[in-house]
Amino acid sequence: MTHASRDHHGGLAEVVERFPVDLLLDGGDRTSDRDFGAVVTAARAHGARRVAAVAPLTVRAGALTIDVLSPGPRAAGPPPEDPNPRAVVALVSCDGFDLLLSGDAESETLLPLGLPDVDAIKVAHHGSADPGLPLLLDQLRPELASIPVGENGYGHPAPSTLAALREAGVPTWRNDRHGTLRLAIDHGIQTADPDRGETVHLKRR
Repeated sequence: MTHASRDHHGGLAEVVERFPVDLLLDGGDRTSDRDFGAVVTAARAHGARRVAAVAPLTVRAGALTIDVLSPGPRAAGPPPEDPNPRAVVALVSCDGFDLLLSGDAESETLLPLGLPDVDAIKVAHHGSADPGLPLLLDQLRPELASIPVGENGYGHPAPSTLAALREAGVPTWRNDRHGTLRLAIDHGIQTADPDRGETVHLKRR
């Protein structure tokens, strides 16, 4: 659970009820949100281990490694009014492939982390406007990106975000236009160009 925002955790209680879950990474920052608490309660009832998603933290499952890079520990007290900057930022790695997941944490949070080159990114905060995104893309040099977004009244993804991705030459998929997104990795990245419908092969670095 990346952070206490209902569009990120609102459906997870049902996931925990329906699927076997061994480990719950809790990025709630001690939130009192009832829906968030319902997920924690369901996980506990099913015997899942609960771990605070606070950096530095590494989780390994077979060939998969998840490195939680942010947020760090914070002082005691009520959770922050805006949970987005402290959303979980994680680098997911498998067989030489690196995917950056950043929840709703934008460039203001990500740039100071000194992130490495990655193969793919999930664009933060549903493609919200992020003035620091061009600099972040220059640092990450992703070969593809996805924007988790549906119909919304916020204007996501923002035109400036889409322009930054285009200018950086990053092929970008978005759920509202391309539906469910699946990425298969086998001796490189084999995928399709979202704009031209062509098949492209992206070499590993």
